[in-house]
Amino acid sequence: MFRFFRRASNRAIVDALYGAVMAAARAPALYLSLGVPDTGEGRFAMLVCHAGGVLRRLHTLGEAGDARAAELGKDLSDAIFRHLDHMLREQGVGDLAVPKRMKSLAEQFYGSLAAYEQALAGDDEGLAEALARNMLGEAGQAAGLRPLAAHIRAVYAAMAEARIEDFVAATPPFPPPGR
Repeated sequence: MFRFFRRASNRAIVDALYGAVMAAARAPALYLSLGVPDTGEGRFAMLVCHAGGVLRRLHTLGEAGDARAAELGKDLSDAIFRHLDHMLREQGVGDLAVPKRMKSLAEQFYGSLAAYEQALAGDDEGLAEALARNMLGEAGQAAGLRPLAAHIRAVYAAMAEARIEDFVAATPPFPPPGR
């Protein structure tokens, strides 16, 4: 029973953290300077990339024994999908179609996340190709996304150094795009 109240008290923190992730994912420089198309696919890819760094770090902290980090990671994941559900409903997707669309979005989210994390183990070229496939539908335009790949690598590196206090304060250390 007490877990319910603790999770409810996390709601304000998680909503603020989600807001910080979305602000980073919607930074104008990503779209104006780093080649992210201002489309649904581009915005979704940036959500996955920025949320992925945060979720990975919270998972790592949780595995190291920080129960609050594990809770925040789960709650952030829930918030992401809660907001995606809300977005679909605002777009007029009917109640009967929402679960099917949410399943598809979850598959895309976790599939893209896995592709980006696998590509992060390699060089920026491989990450640029993964980004191009997910945002543009083809890897042939990956050369123009190398600066974006370098930025996403910087996001993951910054998150790897973040402390739980950064997430609780909803101030994850996202590096500014293009620098």
